[in-house]
Amino acid sequence: MSPRARTVFFLLCLLLAAVCLRLGLWQRSRLQERRARNATIEARRREPVVELGAAHGPLPDRRVRARGYYAPGNDMLLRNQVVNEVPGVLVATPLRLAGSDTAVMVIRGFVPTPDGLSVPYLDSLGEPAAQEIEGIALVLEASPDSGRPVERD
Repeated sequence: MSPRARTVFFLLCLLLAAVCLRLGLWQRSRLQERRARNATIEARRREPVVELGAAHGPLPDRRVRARGYYAPGNDMLLRNQVVNEVPGVLVATPLRLAGSDTAVMVIRGFVPTPDGLSVPYLDSLGEPAAQEIEGIALVLEASPDSGRPVERD
């Protein structure tokens, strides 16, 4: 190997080492950001439960309690979900808050389906009596393809 080739090889190795070092520092900063976000979420979830319908501040990642009636005719299916390698949908149903005209979407659970798109027995989720639920409030994030109808064939 000529001296010039060794120098080029050495410089390429230094460049590669610098790139790897920079990528490692970037990953570490991402880890620190994630840990800080997780600590914030943990602190919010340790706060007292918030009653929905009462005056309150920001709710994301807070424990909330709601009382009301499900409006099963307005169910939403969050399709193409996978749980334990089984395709299915998440069922979200509006809960009309008692004494209010406001509703909140409640993710009621995962229903396995072979196509990951439809649920033939969704009527079995109807609950006509008043319900009291408790859970974690999450922000719904919209994306450009959110809410498009399912197209088949």
